[in-house]
Amino acid sequence: MPTKTATRVTPKPRHSPMEHPRHQYPQETEALQKILQSCGLTEKIKWGKPCYMHEEKNIALATRWFEEVWNQRRTDTVHELMDPRGVGIGQDLPGVIITSPEDFIRLHRRMLGAFSEFKLTAEDIIASGDKVVVRWSCVAKHTGDDLGMPATGYTVRFSGISIQQYKDGKLIRGWDNWAWFRARRSTRSWCAGLKTAIRADTCGAAWRRFHSCGLGSWIPS
Repeated sequence: MPTKTATRVTPKPRHSPMEHPRHQYPQETEALQKILQSCGLTEKIKWGKPCYMHEEKNIALATRWFEEVWNQRRTDTVHELMDPRGVGIGQDLPGVIITSPEDFIRLHRRMLGAFSEFKLTAEDIIASGDKVVVRWSCVAKHTGDDLGMPATGYTVRFSGISIQQYKDGKLIRGWDNWAWFRARRSTRSWCAGLKTAIRADTCGAAWRRFHSCGLGSWIPS
């Protein structure tokens, strides 16, 4: 009885290289590319085909925000990048929601009034769709009392994660996860001195503010 030999069938490609629409309509394809690129989209070749994404542009906007707003202290960048009805959650005290660029600038002034030599570093930036995630760290010197506590003159370090949502090149919503003063002290005496300074506040507002941020657990007694 004759044996059957298996034959391998090669699937027919959907398009031959020259039948692909990109080659059939080169002028139309080029015109479409220009339209997409003029909208701020970035072209990347994936699976042999051009893909257009907002991610690279949003990463550039987030990088500008952290560098210019915080390190260069430029409030004009806040107005340029933040939507007039932009919302911020988690940047200010618990329960306080930022609802405009003016709200953010008031927080910005308080922070920079309390901390000089303020240096923020974006450690990681990841984008997906219209959102950008930034893991950042900060080193600053506590030289002012704008946040309701006497200046200590000590250098503090803190870190956090921010999520920013962009639409048409504007920051429309932001979420931050960080403690206002959950700064890792370099020595135990730093915390002891800071606690003494806070308790010396006759109105006690700074001490209550620290406890409202959940800091009683890390300040030594």
